Amino acid sequence: MKESSRLKYYEELGIGLERTAVLLAPYSSIWGKIFKEEANLLMNSLRCKGAQVYHVGSTAVPYLSAKPIIDLLLEVDDLAELDRNQSCLESLGYEYKGEYGIVGRRYCVLYNSNKTKGLIHLHAFQKGAKEVENHLLFRDYLRLNNQARSEYEIHKRELIEIKKVARADYSDHKTEVIQRLLDLARKYFKDHPMMNELYQIEELPFKRGLGIASECKTLKLSFVMQDSFSKVEKHCQENAITPSFVPFAFYDHVNWEELTSMSPFKMFLKMLNYKWSFHCAYPVEHAVLETSEIRLRDYPFNRCATMIHVGHYRKVGESYAKLYKWIEQQGLKAQPFSFETYLNDPRVTEVKEWQTKIYIPLK
Repeated sequence: MKESSRLKYYEELGIGLERTAVLLAPYSSIWGKIFKEEANLLMNSLRCKGAQVYHVGSTAVPYLSAKPIIDLLLEVDDLAELDRNQSCLESLGYEYKGEYGIVGRRYCVLYNSNKTKGLIHLHAFQKGAKEVENHLLFRDYLRLNNQARSEYEIHKRELIEIKKVARADYSDHKTEVIQRLLDLARKYFKDHPMMNELYQIEELPFKRGLGIASECKTLKLSFVMQDSFSKVEKHCQENAITPSFVPFAFYDHVNWEELTSMSPFKMFLKMLNYKWSFHCAYPVEHAVLETSEIRLRDYPFNRCATMIHVGHYRKVGESYAKLYKWIEQQGLKAQPFSFETYLNDPRVTEVKEWQTKIYIPLK
């Protein structure tokens, strides 16, 4: 795609913000799509050893409102080599600004064709830089922690809508809150280095969902779920419905205790012909527009046993088995239901990084 066409395409998708403007846009799955396209372009064009591109900032956190500017984090083995590739970045339309106030950084901006809007901010650091760890820790913590994500959004809205902070001062006014959440993130991941071995008792983070109820056997499950989530997402976008949390699937009357007590091979055979009854939905807090297919449903559950499954869904049964074993060890009783919340978007996330949080309601 030519540079001019690419810039126009991004603008048509709602990416970009006037240089002095500051506003928050509701979360859009398009942000992840743009990240993937731009990251692929960079990786195919740059000739820098050890280059890795990450989606960071608020647009990388599902259901967090953000300035509609995509933040990319570029990690390279040697910044000097990146400097020698300056002309390559400029050929892609980026304005190369050097350190731009942060020692050890290379900052680049992709503007629209007349340079009035910033579309993408590229932050490059050398491998091992503390800033790389900080960006990824902060992003991952907000993806996992509903309270932290909500607190951060409230703070941003207060700065923009109540205090009317200017764009030039906006980042500085966020520093204190970001640092405090970053400290909490660092402690959290130090205490829980293996997310898929962390078991907790938590409240279900939503009580109502807007979605599609379906039944099908295992072989068709992923196709039916993808179709259902796409329909609900489109319905929300067309009717200005803002979900309150990440999408989820509710599984109705599943005998997980029986399934997870089998050997892996027997469980595999049993699940091949298993007929699932489920609801693919987006959480909402209030009554919203329904259709004959897309309906509201209430979930009267409170305490749940939870864990995060990391990686491909094919192995999610192993995580259910571990969680049910933990429930039994704690002397608790599970209800025959489960929820799966999808903490990142599988359409734009590497399989090894997929995060599925499992909730098992307790009696």
